Amino acid sequence: MKPALLLVDLQNDFLATPGLEPPPNEVTERAARLLDGCRELGVPAIHVQTTISPDGHDRMPHWRREDRWQCVAGTPGHEPPEALRPRDEPMVDKTWFSAFSSPKLEELLGALGTEELVLCGVHLHGCVRTTAIDAYQRGLEVWIASDAVGSYDPLHAEVTRRYLEGRAATFATVDALLERLAKSRSSARRRDSGSSAETG
Repeated sequence: MKPALLLVDLQNDFLATPGLEPPPNEVTERAARLLDGCRELGVPAIHVQTTISPDGHDRMPHWRREDRWQCVAGTPGHEPPEALRPRDEPMVDKTWFSAFSSPKLEELLGALGTEELVLCGVHLHGCVRTTAIDAYQRGLEVWIASDAVGSYDPLHAEVTRRYLEGRAATFATVDALLERLAKSRSSARRRDSGSSAETG
């Protein structure tokens, strides 16, 4: 399986949402550990961010109704924490819930030959959930970092977890995911080495 990591909406405005659980510093630390681990293993990472124009014309309808301004391009709230900033890694801008609302994501995953998608980010009951379902619909195997996703609505988050688990996604801790990815990469290298020896 060819994996890729998708970081969803790990931006200062969303991480500052009151009542976020786990707390923003914990979500950030665990997501950064997952990102760094994937970098070391050579697993591609894609950063997905909500990006709203300064004039707000592309806000979702309920944001306009609530006069809600978040993740406006060029503002500090649009940026990720320092530990999660991209390093020559692709970024995808979206304005709706799902990361797949941007055609760019599907193009990137296709170019990478991605078969397995690992998700982390916020909010579990919103953008992470919708992205997971859309990824599953596209035939991808979906894993969600259970300790690197956050929500300000714990009841909705738990219902989401129960709904997705066993249907569209599998939940595992950051440590478990990194261990699994390391084993998968090691197996792939052995297979490649064996193929090279046979044709050499």
